[in-house]
Amino acid sequence: MWDKNSNLLLAMNYTYYSDDIESKEQLKYSASLNRFVEEPQLGVKLLDRAIIVPSVGVYHNGGICPESFWGGVVDKDLRFDESSNEFLEDNSEVYYLGTFHHCWGHEITDGMRLLWGLLPELGGVPLSDNVKYVYSLCGDGYALPENFMMLLEALGVDLDRLVRVDTPTRFKKVYLADESYWYDIASETKRTFGETFRQLYEILCSKVVAERKEPTRTVYLSRSGWQKGNPDYGEATIERTFVEKMKCEVFRPENLSFIEMVELLQETKTLIATEGSISHNALFLQPGTRLIILRKAGFISYYQLMINQLKELDVTYIDAHRTHHFTDPACPYYGPFFLVLNKSLAEFLGVKPRFPFMEYVSYRGEVFRRRVRRIVFPVLAKTKRRLTSLIQKNRRVADSVADC
Repeated sequence: MWDKNSNLLLAMNYTYYSDDIESKEQLKYSASLNRFVEEPQLGVKLLDRAIIVPSVGVYHNGGICPESFWGGVVDKDLRFDESSNEFLEDNSEVYYLGTFHHCWGHEITDGMRLLWGLLPELGGVPLSDNVKYVYSLCGDGYALPENFMMLLEALGVDLDRLVRVDTPTRFKKVYLADESYWYDIASETKRTFGETFRQLYEILCSKVVAERKEPTRTVYLSRSGWQKGNPDYGEATIERTFVEKMKCEVFRPENLSFIEMVELLQETKTLIATEGSISHNALFLQPGTRLIILRKAGFISYYQLMINQLKELDVTYIDAHRTHHFTDPACPYYGPFFLVLNKSLAEFLGVKPRFPFMEYVSYRGEVFRRRVRRIVFPVLAKTKRRLTSLIQKNRRVADSVADC
């Protein structure tokens, strides 16, 4: 429920533990904003001879279709030069799934906005067996993860007909669904969803878990064993304390299949996780579940606020960090992060605060290494470019002398 005049939520249950009054008030205000919108009638277009441009979207009749757009590099009018003939021709009929990001949290939020069109229950279109499912990736050097392919398969995608588009390609026909989730790329705070997007997750969970049970489990989703990307220094101490005080089960998402993850979360009464992609898995909880979010930095995840409302969760936010030394202040999401059993978390758990000194030393060491790389790598790259240019210039001089 929300007040249509003020657009403020009236019926969300939030609790906050924080010593940082300013950060707490900013979070409380952001959490109070409604993100549900009365959506227009959604449909699925069938476009003739449309061009799918990787990392950009679907180009048709002289412009990028807004519902397919994900940034990318096009001209200022979002035009793709068809006269350049720099695209492939494919005589197939395809359903455009979207452009997927390499981060799990983006895949299960941004990556879902066009997928409702696969479901007849939501007004999607029936597709013949000769229709391919096409997608592109936002960036190079990675493949669509197996867990996300399992998610697509649960929604009815035949993986034998799943095709990645790496080069601009014009197809005979392209099915393109309207968006069911919207965001303003110029404003992190503007992420809204409609009833179709809400139902998409309910239907997805019901396809994975046919018979819903009363949730009874207390689950801690941990990143303490994560070996890739950004580590969360200090989480192991917090994890052990939660196990001791709340008798929770600890699971590491990287060790679970998508099906196992959904089955687990559908049985979860209380979920504990650090803020980020791992807490975004709350999309697969039953509505009204208790969610305890451990904040590992001072920034706000607006994705998470949208998820909290979409699932109508009972949410507790706890500041559990001393993260102050971002490698790149302009992109704090990349960490590294330092979690600590501080006063706020200790108050929640009913224990004494503890400071993991050796973890802090490791954290500061990682900050130092990243800052050195930020300074040294650009210098090395610039030096390499200058040396390459000098070598090429000397070769041209030598060639001209030889010709004489």
